[in-house]
Amino acid sequence: MNTHSRVVTDARGVVLDVEPSFTGILGWAPGQVVGRRLGELVHPEDLKHGLRTWTHVLRRPEARTSPVRIRCRHLDGGWVWMDVSYRNALESRGAVLVDMVDVRHEVELSQRLDVREQLLTQLGELAGAGAFHADLAGRVLYASRRLEEMTRVRAAASLAEQLAPVPVSERPRLTAAVQRAAGGERTVLSVETSAGRWHISVWPVVVATGTVSGVTGCIEDDALADGSTSAFAYDPLTGALTRETTMRALVDLARREVLAPPGAIPAETRRREDTLGIACIVVRLGALDPFTAQHGPDARDELLSLVALRVRDSVRSSDILGRTAEDELAVLCARVPGPTAALSIARAILSQLSEPMTLSSGLTLTLRPGIGVGWSQPSTAQPEHMLAKAQRAAVESASSASPEPLLSTLYAQHHGPAGSGSPPDPAAVGSPSAASGPYG
Repeated sequence: MNTHSRVVTDARGVVLDVEPSFTGILGWAPGQVVGRRLGELVHPEDLKHGLRTWTHVLRRPEARTSPVRIRCRHLDGGWVWMDVSYRNALESRGAVLVDMVDVRHEVELSQRLDVREQLLTQLGELAGAGAFHADLAGRVLYASRRLEEMTRVRAAASLAEQLAPVPVSERPRLTAAVQRAAGGERTVLSVETSAGRWHISVWPVVVATGTVSGVTGCIEDDALADGSTSAFAYDPLTGALTRETTMRALVDLARREVLAPPGAIPAETRRREDTLGIACIVVRLGALDPFTAQHGPDARDELLSLVALRVRDSVRSSDILGRTAEDELAVLCARVPGPTAALSIARAILSQLSEPMTLSSGLTLTLRPGIGVGWSQPSTAQPEHMLAKAQRAAVESASSASPEPLLSTLYAQHHGPAGSGSPPDPAAVGSPSAASGPYG
């Protein structure tokens, strides 16, 4: 059950009293918060929501508000998600009653589910593969954008509806495969459909109790699949694609945009989307060896995991996260209007990573990463060249006085003056050490 606490404030928001449970939730003893404004403990990004609700409740006596979800600062410097509601008791008790409920575990569960959905989406975006998740009754719980493009069915209620291109003659085989998966068996089959030949893999979804709660599947189209991406390799520490798979994903993004069937997209929309391209955004943390030597490998691993989570929180669910080096992540983005839009995505990543982060050991640090950005139209994209240019730009960004995302010269080479030859090896350029500030 979520822990509850009540804070009593005056009309200005100055704390008059707190319940003992407040200390258990946020670590602050009553004497440390009484006399301070409650807003001082609220995350800057959430403060406007709290103030809006506060202003509303003061308009009339005994007014109550619905809970607003905000982050409050813990004594250790971290942030705790709380559902906060207000009651205007100024006339009856001379105070405002603030009820706070600790919902951190609920938020963490929601974030884990979001990460799971992002991973499913990433799988569905690779090499023309589509992904789905259905319960035992055949209701669709998730369908990737790529699957909807393959089937030309959106927002399907049932798996049978989602896989409409499968002809009646092949339906019994598909139904049998789903039933075997529901019984705990993985099944692979190939079927001829109105949209081409599909290779379908279906797996059981097994919950912690050991029972099967549903099925999940991956569908590859012969028209786009070349057999090289039937398995996806992930870095176990960050959940990102490995470098090799990241390179395949970058190739696949360009190829999918070029080979997308004209009939799948209305002509008018297609004309508008001719200017869309792909972006490769490299996030370089700097050499991790000094940090590891000072704080240990566990702290390094936790740092990398937190960085990966923050990067995922900064980008679209359809964007793909890869780990391209020990101290480097890359975000691959499809359907980006131009380099300006790619830089906007990079700035959102920088904003997240620039926020102080606290490790489980209590160590609080602020990153100063280098971020390099490459953008190209799919028809002219050269994946290895594109990644190398973005890596070099990330190194230059990290070494500048005030690191900002830096657009690589790749775009200029395609749309302006010629560049200066082939890209250098980013590893040879060097990167900032912990002493120079990336973990300050």
